[in-house]
Amino acid sequence: DLRAAPSNHFMVVGMTGMGKTWTILTILRRLMGSGIRVMVIDPHGEYLRIPGIEPVDVTRKFINIFELDGLTDVERIHRLLIEFGILGADTRALLPDLKAIYSNGLYRDFFKAMEYLRASTDDDSVALALDRIMSYLRDAEIVPVSELLNNKALLFSSIRPSPDMMSFLMGVVADHVYTHVMSQGITEEPEQLLVIDEAYYVLNSPLAELLVRGARKFGLGVVFITQTITGISNDVLQNIPLIIVLGGNDAYVASISQALNLTSED
Repeated sequence: DLRAAPSNHFMVVGMTGMGKTWTILTILRRLMGSGIRVMVIDPHGEYLRIPGIEPVDVTRKFINIFELDGLTDVERIHRLLIEFGILGADTRALLPDLKAIYSNGLYRDFFKAMEYLRASTDDDSVALALDRIMSYLRDAEIVPVSELLNNKALLFSSIRPSPDMMSFLMGVVADHVYTHVMSQGITEEPEQLLVIDEAYYVLNSPLAELLVRGARKFGLGVVFITQTITGISNDVLQNIPLIIVLGGNDAYVASISQALNLTSED
């Protein structure tokens, strides 16, 4: 019962094969049965066994990464520069053209905005980043982020071979969910879960701390599923009051214990 938990946020951490997926499947079935809506960022397609979950291939249906979703244009540009940096783009070269698509209104149409950015840039790193994005999203239907929040599993199977693109696309989805929810009214009742499998793609970004610090009062809970928490900011871990740790070998247990400041007695 999320209403009885200290926070809407929790984490499941464990080695491969130790039962992370089974644990989350069990929890999500019960929460969905109580009326909680979920969006699963599902890199491996493991959460389609939950009744009522609709699969969404992100190369066939995706969000407009330029949409404001509760932010000002200046704030969205700032977020986009951070995210494009993941793909190795020179953000200084990208900044003037990003400002242009917001000043002329092109940001409302994902494909026109991408076309404008590609035609305007003479920077090889920006051009390569834009071409890589379009190689995956050229045939996608662009939908509002709100359409994906009602019991959907976003599938990234065709993008798995490209880790930085995975990090980029997973990050922009989580970012837009966050800003969209934060632009809604305050509610103490948990209504929506954002479930992020293979969460190491986003846990080391500034977005992770934003998610666990601010979203609870707006009805959003975040579930991180990951193999390791080594290197994750203490500020993030301290704001996740429920962490389910599954077993592993001695070296693994030692690394988790150190990250969570557990004693041998714990």
